[in-house]
Amino acid sequence: MLNEAFDTFSRLVDAGDREPTKPQLDVFALLSGRLDEQLKKWNAIKQDDLPKVSELIKQADLPAIMIKEKKAD
Repeated sequence: MLNEAFDTFSRLVDAGDREPTKPQLDVFALLSGRLDEQLKKWNAIKQDDLPKVSELIKQADLPAIMIKEKKAD
């Protein structure tokens, strides 16, 4: 949902021929802050929770969970 809101907002701003307005900059700051929060949570899950779950999976003799990062173009 956050991705969709950010994408829709970006297209709206990109479609204009003028500088973003103050309200648009405020919305951008709000969406960016929310995105940063979600990325921090995701990184915490990968760094803290995933190793713990992987260890439990190993102990249960099951295949490990792998997360592959997308490479930047």
